[in-house]
Amino acid sequence: MQLADLLASAGVTNHVNARAMADGGAIEVLAVTEDSRAVAPGTLFAALPGTRVD
Repeated sequence: MQLADLLASAGVTNHVNARAMADGGAIEVLAVTEDSRAVAPGTLFAALPGTRVD
């Protein structure tokens, strides 16, 4: 899925810089992870609030 399509389907495009979308909106997202150790090319990292530390 394209990054722009993913953000649009999540309803968060109004929180993303327009220039960033123009420059990177065509990036292909192959996976999503909350584990920073699992990030690889094509992976979107989602940072979530922690229970002890943010």
